[in-house]
Amino acid sequence: MEPLQKLKRVTLETFLAYGATAMVFDSHVMGLTIPPELENQGEVVFHLGYNLPVPIPDLELTDAGVSATLSFDQTPFKVLVPWEAVTHIGLFNTSCVCHYNRTESELIAGADEESEEAPEPAPPSEPAPDAPGKVIPFKVLDGGVK
Repeated sequence: MEPLQKLKRVTLETFLAYGATAMVFDSHVMGLTIPPELENQGEVVFHLGYNLPVPIPDLELTDAGVSATLSFDQTPFKVLVPWEAVTHIGLFNTSCVCHYNRTESELIAGADEESEEAPEPAPPSEPAPDAPGKVIPFKVLDGGVK
């Protein structure tokens, strides 16, 4: 499991422990199992939680992604959203949102979307991108649980 995927999983696990959570994903990413009407819709939002009005008893977070049977127009559908597709995770009734605005390869390479210069090479003493304890940059918009 890649570092960014691990970060997304830990974030979603943490937010779900606090309550209802919104997970936004890109419906163009390969490997999704979603209702056909949601395919190629761009960003799609799923509401997830352990104590929602419509229960999700099989909500599962794995190395592959998020799987659950969700209700679409009162019709159950087993979904699978790979971590690569997840772009935002937010905790309802708070301003805590994690926005993943870079691809895995950009993070590892240290690329900066706003810069046209080549990234500086990491010093030899810096841990490898997938080493334990490596900080992976991401944006927290209005972070903090109220």
